[in-house]
Amino acid sequence: MSAPAVRSARAALLGLLVATGCLPRGTLERPVVVALRVEGTRAVSEADVVPRLQTQPSSRYLFTPEPQAYDEDAAAVDRRRIEAYYRSRGYLSARVGPPEVVPRGEGRVEVRFRVEEEGPPVRVAEVRVVGLEAEPAAQARLPRLPLGPGDLFTEAGFDAGRAALLVALGAIGYPRAEVEQQAEIDPATRVVVLTGYGSIATALEAVRLGAVHYLTKPADVDDLLLAFARADAPATPMPPEPHRVPSLARTEWEHIHRVLADCGGNVTRAARLLGIHRRSLQRKLTKAPLPR
Repeated sequence: MSAPAVRSARAALLGLLVATGCLPRGTLERPVVVALRVEGTRAVSEADVVPRLQTQPSSRYLFTPEPQAYDEDAAAVDRRRIEAYYRSRGYLSARVGPPEVVPRGEGRVEVRFRVEEEGPPVRVAEVRVVGLEAEPAAQARLPRLPLGPGDLFTEAGFDAGRAALLVALGAIGYPRAEVEQQAEIDPATRVVVLTGYGSIATALEAVRLGAVHYLTKPADVDDLLLAFARADAPATPMPPEPHRVPSLARTEWEHIHRVLADCGGNVTRAARLLGIHRRSLQRKLTKAPLPR
């Protein structure tokens, strides 16, 4: 084979290696992330969410930064990042489940986040500017704000409204004006939580966040309507329910979820408090709730 042909073959081989690359590999205790998925997104694009996360897949190509090791604390924060991104887009009730770590060979894992609920988008019902009642001429010269009735409520639009007011007030002779913004969610809204993974910890958290009732599956439409009806009805004393002793397995399941809720969904911290290995806790969390 001639020298030019050898050089051409070497260049082709190098190009093939660069193009195909190989998946990096970590260890059992510190695996590397080779794939990242955000499932269940409909109102937003997965491609817009993934770059905002700290957890990122490792590159398979040569001459790239070092492999991305899986960090459970970072993944727990990323879960909240996804919910925060939804809130910034007007989906205030979006909920994201704990990250799922799927083995993909020795020292490699795929990380999956699932959006359990997006909820309805929040829209603006009314916009009020207060504080200029004594200056009707100035109030009449205010521009139309970026957010108006019927618009989707977003953090960007909310902040843009404040900025527009500051600019307008400065232009009409109030350069030192201060603007405070406040958003009020309709207080008449009633929320009933329906879940397939009911526990005492999640029920208490739902009520703390404003839910008027908490139901576990299976439940039908009549159960939902009755839950809303009970929320609107005046309080009446309920007959005491017969005392039932929960099984040992159910008690363990409740305790695990209570500790996990106290740790903000951080599996590593919860496993440390429970005195078990993180992988053992993850296996327990994948199981369906046990009957009472």
